Amino acid sequence: MSRIMTSCMIVVCCVVLPVAVSADEKAYAVFREGMNLESGLRIYEARDRFRDAIILDASNAGYREHYAWSLHFNGFPEEAAAAFSDALSLKPADTDLAKGKAWNLGVTGRLRESLALYNKLLPLTSSPDNIASASAEVKRLLAAADDAKIALLKERLAASPGDRESSRELFRTLAYRGQFAESLARGDSILEGAPHDLAFRLEYARVLSWSGQREKSADSYNYLMQQSPDNPFLMLELAHVLADGGRLSESLRQLERAQELMPKSARIARAMAEVLARLGRGDEAVATSDAIENAGYNGLERALARARSRHFSGLLEEAVQEYSAALALYPYHPELLQGMTECALYTGAPDMAEDAVGAWKAISPDDPRLAEFEYSMRKALAPRIAGRFQYYENSSRFKRFNTGLSAESRVGGDFSLLADASQSHFKQSGFRSVDREALAVGVRYTPVQKLEFTGRIGGNLYDRGDDPVTGAAGVTSRLYPGWQLAVAWERMDIVDTEPVFGNAIYNHVVTMGAVGSRINSNEYSIYLQRDLLAGRLALSGKAAVGDYSDGNLKQSRYAGISYRLYDVPRLTIGYNYFFLDYRDAAPAYTEGTRSTSAYYDPLNFEVHTLFLDLSHRFSKELRAGIEQRVSFIPKSDGIAYALFGSLEADLGRSVSAMLTYRFFHQDKGVDRSATSGHFSAQEALAGITVYF
Repeated sequence: MSRIMTSCMIVVCCVVLPVAVSADEKAYAVFREGMNLESGLRIYEARDRFRDAIILDASNAGYREHYAWSLHFNGFPEEAAAAFSDALSLKPADTDLAKGKAWNLGVTGRLRESLALYNKLLPLTSSPDNIASASAEVKRLLAAADDAKIALLKERLAASPGDRESSRELFRTLAYRGQFAESLARGDSILEGAPHDLAFRLEYARVLSWSGQREKSADSYNYLMQQSPDNPFLMLELAHVLADGGRLSESLRQLERAQELMPKSARIARAMAEVLARLGRGDEAVATSDAIENAGYNGLERALARARSRHFSGLLEEAVQEYSAALALYPYHPELLQGMTECALYTGAPDMAEDAVGAWKAISPDDPRLAEFEYSMRKALAPRIAGRFQYYENSSRFKRFNTGLSAESRVGGDFSLLADASQSHFKQSGFRSVDREALAVGVRYTPVQKLEFTGRIGGNLYDRGDDPVTGAAGVTSRLYPGWQLAVAWERMDIVDTEPVFGNAIYNHVVTMGAVGSRINSNEYSIYLQRDLLAGRLALSGKAAVGDYSDGNLKQSRYAGISYRLYDVPRLTIGYNYFFLDYRDAAPAYTEGTRSTSAYYDPLNFEVHTLFLDLSHRFSKELRAGIEQRVSFIPKSDGIAYALFGSLEADLGRSVSAMLTYRFFHQDKGVDRSATSGHFSAQEALAGITVYF
C-alpha cells in the first residue's frame, strides 16, 4: 500500500524549473541532461544528474526543488523527505515544499514528525500528539483541497477545453481521489492528443494498476519499455504490476534484469526478495535482503526487505524481530504494521499484534484488511467459552459420547487461565455402561515470545465410585528460528491416551476394558519439529513413554515429513512412521461372562502412512479441508485407509462453529503376537465457540 500511496497521494502536482539560469554553466548543463533523461523515463540516471547539479551549484534552489519533487513522484519517499528538507533550507517559507516533506514523512511511517509539520501548515483543531484524530483531520483537509481543485479544474476546462496542463492535472487529481473511471476516461483523451508523451503514459500505466486493471497496465509498461529499452526503473514498476497480479515468475525475470542494470538499487533488491520468498525460494530471498547496504536513504527499503523476505518465507519468528526493529524507526508505516500483526498472531505474540493493530487503526481506520486482523486478534485475545460434542464408535461395538465446555481468559500479558468440564458415556455390547464427569483447571504462562509453560490439574468422577486425579505440565520452546521443542508430562486414565475431543481414530485404547480396569498412566514425551525451505518442508518426531499403574511400560515413537505443494488452495503431502510397543501383556478385564483386554498391547507394532491434505479458505468466514491417508502395517501385511473432513465457519464476530468427521478402516489388524480381523472406526465432532 505504501508504494501506491507514495506515488499517487500527492499534495501538490507541479514540475519546478530553476528560477533562474545558473551562472555555473556546467551545473546547468548537468541539470538539463537530467531533465532530458527524466522526460525519457530514465529515472535512476536523471536522479544522479540532479544530485550532481546540486553539488556543482549548491545555491540554486530550483535544482533542489525539482529534485525533491522528482523523488516524490517516482516513489523514493525517504530520500524525498530529506530532499524537501534540503530545499526548504533555501526557501523556508515555501508551503508547497513543506507539504511535500510532511507527506513523505507520513508515507515512511514517521507520522509524529509529519503531523507536527502539518500543524504549522493546515488549520488543524486536533493536537498532533493525538495521532488518530490529527491524522484523520489531515486526510479530510487534503481530500477537501483535492475536491476543490477538481471543481476548479473542471470550471477552467469548461471555459478552455484545450488547456492541456489543466486536463492532465485533473487526470492526476481524480486518480488521487480514487475516481479511476473518470480519470482514465480523461487519460484516454489526453493520449489521443499526445500519443508519444512518455511521461504521461507512465502516469497512465500507474493509474491502470491502481484501478486493478493490471493486464492493461502491464501492456502499457511493455509499450514504454519498447520506447525506452534496458530501463531498470520501468522494469521495476512492471515487476510490481506483475507480482500484484500473481505473475511471480515473470516479475522475477524483470527484476533480475533490472538488478543487472542497477545492482545497488535497494528498491529493486527489496522487490526481488519479496518475489523470491513468495516463489518459495526463501534462502535466496533472505540472502538478497541481507545484502542491501545500510547506507544513504536505504533504511526503509532495507528494513522492509529483511522483514518481508522472512515473513513470506515462513520464518515468522525472525520476521517479528525484523518488523520490531523497523517499527522503532518507522513506527506508523502501514506495511510494517500489517506484517507485524500477522506474524505476531501466528507466532503466539498477541500483545505485539495488539500494539501493531492499535497503531495501524490510528492511521488507517478504514483499511479493509484491518477488520480481518482485528477479528483474528480478538479471537486470539478475547475470553471465550467453547462447547463440544463428540461421537465415536468402532467395529468392536465400543461407543463413546463426549460433551463438554471449556473456558479461557487472559490475565495480564503473560498468563491465561483455563478451565474445562466434560461428561463422557462409555458403552460396549456385553458390558455395563459407564458415565464419567471430568473437571480441570489450568494455566498457560508465556514469559517471553518463544517460551511457553503449561500446567493443569483435575479429576475424573466415575459413577462406579472412584475419582482418580489427573494433571499435566509442559514447556514449549521456539528459541531458535525454524525449531520447536516441547517436553511434557501427563497423568491420565488410559482411556484418555488421546484427549477428550482429540482425534479418537488414532487412540488405540478404545474398549470397555480401558474404562473398567481403573488403570492410569504417567506419560512422558518429547516432541521436536524443524521447518525448512521457507516453512514448506517440515520434519517432526515424538517419543513417549507410559508408566502404567499395573506395572506395564509403554513406548511409542513417531516421525514425519511433510511438504506444502501449494498455498491456495493449501495442498500438503507427507509421510508418517508410527511405532508402539508394550513390555508386558495387558491384564484381562472381566464382567460376568465377558472378558476383554484392559488395553491394546501389541509388540513392535509399526505403521507407515502416506497422506494428502487439502484445505481452502473460501472466505474470511468459511474454511474447509479434507485429508486422505493410506497406511501399510508390515506385521500383518495389512492396509488401512482414513478419510478426514472438516468445516469451520464464523457466525458473526462473536461466534464460530466447527464440524469434523473422520473414518478409518484396516483390513487386517494386529494383536499382541498375531494377526487379527479387520478393524474400523468413525468419529464426528461438532463445536461452537463464543468470544466475549
